[in-house]
Amino acid sequence: MRSPDLAFFHSPEHGVVVRLDVQDPPEPAEVLRRHGFVHTPIKSRFHPAPGTAEADAVANAQHAISALTALGYYTVTTAGFDEAVRQSTPAARRQPLPLPSGASMAPWIDRIRQATDPDEVSDLIGHIALRDDGAFAQFHDAMEEAARWCDDHGAPAAAASLWAVVGSLSDLLTGDMAEAQRNLAPPPASPRCVAARATTTMPRPANGRIGKPTAASLAPRTGGPPSSSTTSRTR
Repeated sequence: MRSPDLAFFHSPEHGVVVRLDVQDPPEPAEVLRRHGFVHTPIKSRFHPAPGTAEADAVANAQHAISALTALGYYTVTTAGFDEAVRQSTPAARRQPLPLPSGASMAPWIDRIRQATDPDEVSDLIGHIALRDDGAFAQFHDAMEEAARWCDDHGAPAAAASLWAVVGSLSDLLTGDMAEAQRNLAPPPASPRCVAARATTTMPRPANGRIGKPTAASLAPRTGGPPSSSTTSRTR
C-alpha cells in the first residue's frame, strides 16, 4: 500500500497543518508556498501564513490538494480537516437541493403536449432552449461548471469528457435546435398568393341592392367617352 506524500490536519490551536512526508523533489513544498503556506520550525510542517482567516486557510488547502494531486502526489486528509471543510462551507451549500432536478420542466412539457399549432411549439422551444435563462442553457452551464471543477480539483480525464459534452451541447444549441425552431415557423406568403387573396370592391347602388340591369342603366351616358362598339374608325 502506498504511503501518503502529504497529510492535511486541523487542530484547534494551529488550524490547518500540513505534514510533508516527501522531500525530494522539493516541488510539493513550493506548491504549498504558492497556496499561502509557510514552513514551521517543526521539520516537514507547514501552517497558513500569519493573519490568514480560517475559511481562507481551508480553501487554500483544498486548492493545494488539487494541485498536488494533479502532479501525481498522494495526499490524505484527517477527520479534523474534513470537519473544518464542512464548517467553512456556506450554509446555503449544505441545504438539500429540491429533487428531482427536472421537476420545473413538467409544466413546459405539458404545454408542448397541449400545443395547437407550430407557432406555439416554436415559442416554447425558444423559451426552453434558446434563452440564456432557459433549461437547456442552464444544463449547458452546469456541465461547464462541472468540467471547470474537475480541472481545478485534479480530475483531468473527467474534465476532458465534460468539456466534450459542453462542446456538443453548444453545437446542438446553435445548430439543430435553432434550425428546428426556424422550421416550425410558417413559410412567408409568396407575392402570387398575396395577389390571389386581393379582392375588388364593386360600388353598391344607393339603395344598397344589386338587381337586374334596366334599359336606363344600359343606355349610353351623354358627355362621357363614346362606346367602342359605336365609334366609327376613320380610314
